[in-house]
Amino acid sequence: MVLTHKTTHKTTHKTTRKTAKSINTNSEDTIIRDINLENDYQKLENTEDNKNENINKYGKTFVIGESLKNPDLRYDRLKYHLQQYGLVESNNPNVNHIFGILNYKFYDTKFYLVNNFQFIESFKDKFSLHSNLKRYFPIHYNKTYPKSFMLSYDTKYNTIKDKLYIARPIEGEGGKDITIINSPELLEKAKEYIPKYSNGISLTEYVQNPMLYKGKKMHLRCYFMITLIDNVFNSYLLDGGGIYTANLPYKNSDFTNKGIHDTHFSSSGGAYFFPEGLYNNTQPKISNYNDFMKVYNNLCDCLIYVSKIAVSSIQQYQNAQNTYEIYGIDVMVRDDFTVFIIEINARYVGYAGFSDYKPINDKYFDWIDKVVLQPCIGKKNVQQISGPTTPIYTAKLVQ
Repeated sequence: MVLTHKTTHKTTHKTTRKTAKSINTNSEDTIIRDINLENDYQKLENTEDNKNENINKYGKTFVIGESLKNPDLRYDRLKYHLQQYGLVESNNPNVNHIFGILNYKFYDTKFYLVNNFQFIESFKDKFSLHSNLKRYFPIHYNKTYPKSFMLSYDTKYNTIKDKLYIARPIEGEGGKDITIINSPELLEKAKEYIPKYSNGISLTEYVQNPMLYKGKKMHLRCYFMITLIDNVFNSYLLDGGGIYTANLPYKNSDFTNKGIHDTHFSSSGGAYFFPEGLYNNTQPKISNYNDFMKVYNNLCDCLIYVSKIAVSSIQQYQNAQNTYEIYGIDVMVRDDFTVFIIEINARYVGYAGFSDYKPINDKYFDWIDKVVLQPCIGKKNVQQISGPTTPIYTAKLVQ
């Protein structure tokens, strides 16, 4: 088996191509499918079992399982696109379907295209994501991400007092049990949470130069897609998503005040979406789409390395011929337009406000149509211009 890859997300469309056999595994540009990851995941192989089958062997039907539908998404737009390919909705688990958003009833039903991968923990789990990035791509990680390490009972305040650190549970969510440490007392408070979280507490250098939205600290909720269609892996980034802010105006002090320093949808005071929502509302200013593309391209650079981790571990379900999946990514933007990934969230979460704002809901499902349904079901070549229909990273498995 040979694995070739390329990266093509920027306007210049600079492309690099390598084969797995010629890659120096000490290089930052390696494909880590050929590195022995600690996680004992099965690797994707081009065997008889996962060669492309004729689409005509599947009924011209699609399934959208009710138990896995996200209440914040309106699926009418997805159904519209599927119907354009001549598909009709079905709830029959005893026939083969072309497309499915699955639930337990259909695990033994064959699908030409589904929306779930197996073995995503290498990048979806916060600890695994940052550990793998730090382990396999240390130059990129140290250049891009704030310094971080695991909190232990032996951690001394005098070893971290020159910087501001945030203690965050690895498996935490919603800002719970997060502590910004600027005193010995707050360090000891953070240690009290160690027994509560089996995966531990991370200490991360606190970013004190965030880009602001209407004077408040913010992070972006972005949408990252990986696909495996006809034995070709691609990854993509949607050029739209949510703006999540703190409740109070930002100041680089009063670090125990979560109203200033914690950013969530619930503290934003409404549903705000980018890129349009960012225009002339940020400090420093993002005035137009070209300004936004500086942030977008910087995030694509980060996602190249996430893609390399993903391609080394994911596996399709046995009843699936082709697969895609979308993940919500929390992204911090600094005031110099550089970015880093806070975490990659589990599937089916992070679409707050979509159902009430048709432009972002439709944009999301139109993106799925362009980069998944058209090439997979429609067998069309998608025009790849700079933006969300251009793969960030491509890896092809060939004999």
